[in-house]
Amino acid sequence: MNTPPKIRRVSHDNKQKNPPSKSKRLPQSSSPSPRSPNPNLDHSDFIPVETVQQSRDRTRSRVIRFLFVVLIATYAQQWTSSHDGNDASYLKAHSFADPLWSPTSESKGVQLYKYVDAAYDNKSKSKSKSKSKSEFMPVRGTMYTDLHISYIMNLLFDVSRSKEWVKDLTLVEEHEVRNNLDGVLLQRYSTPTLGLIADREFLVKRKVKKNNFLKTVIITYESFEDKKRFPVCKGCVRANSKKTVWSFRSLPNGGTAIDLQAFVEPNGSLPPLLVNFIQKTWPSVTLSKLVSVSAKSNSKKKHHQFLQW
Repeated sequence: MNTPPKIRRVSHDNKQKNPPSKSKRLPQSSSPSPRSPNPNLDHSDFIPVETVQQSRDRTRSRVIRFLFVVLIATYAQQWTSSHDGNDASYLKAHSFADPLWSPTSESKGVQLYKYVDAAYDNKSKSKSKSKSKSEFMPVRGTMYTDLHISYIMNLLFDVSRSKEWVKDLTLVEEHEVRNNLDGVLLQRYSTPTLGLIADREFLVKRKVKKNNFLKTVIITYESFEDKKRFPVCKGCVRANSKKTVWSFRSLPNGGTAIDLQAFVEPNGSLPPLLVNFIQKTWPSVTLSKLVSVSAKSNSKKKHHQFLQW
């Protein structure tokens, strides 16, 4: 026999005692209130607007730097590919061009030059009949070789072997050598006059400037005075090297372009014939021997600072 379901009756007293709560609406303000973060949510994926803007600026700067590097690399590649280093006319027009020097003759693979400054020419002509007392004696020679620059630098900075290739050099001392190859040199040269003219001595500071991007090195020798530490030898004359510059550049084909310019003040009268003889023979013999001695098998060693050139 089925029993009817029980019906629960709610008294009206309970409804009146516990009425349902009605939510009170707050007055809306004109400005929106900031949202309070929910502690139950993971905010690691949320990126603030400031961080996005900084990321865009950083990306933009990286793109600009990249394009600049590509532009420089493209220009360098076009420059090296258009000149393979074997064209002597290119070397003469670009590497050795100087309006103050005029090419004269070639000897032992070295191009010789004449200094064409008007003031110097006038002084030389006015004193050509007597002993030359010009303020300086200009000397210049240029050449290029297939030998890599590292072999040449190894011999050039080995002062103990300088007399093997520097013409008329009888004595050389090296002092205060630094890691960048700067230093002080004391050099003595003999004059080919059978003792009639005193030997010349030079006290110079050597400064080396390297450019790894252009693969060039410029070595400058300039005289200075220090008779206390380096007194003048007996029977010698302390000459003055106003500015002697050796310029080397590694060529794309693995060779080397060499440019030697020297402005020497002999500090004493020299016959014009001797001056002309030095200007014609000293650069050709010195440069050609520098290359030939560097290329010998017993001295063919590379300088560690120029291996990557």
